[in-house]
Amino acid sequence: MTANLRAAGHVVTNPAEFNPDGGSWNDCMRRDLAALMDCDTVATLPDWEHSKGARFEALLNAERLDSQRANPKICP
Repeated sequence: MTANLRAAGHVVTNPAEFNPDGGSWNDCMRRDLAALMDCDTVATLPDWEHSKGARFEALLNAERLDSQRANPKICP
């Protein structure tokens, strides 16, 4: 999905690229959530509901009035 969105001209912030060496879940979430605050749209992967981190990110995103979530079916 990241490559397709970038090819379409979008600026993509991919949390998986922030934490290539792993780290604790808390450390990863701190970086991810800080970056999320600068995003205006969140594109979720299929089955994102099964990820604790993705659910937390979606909750934070839902509370922000200036952000939206893209349907993954329109962003293959």
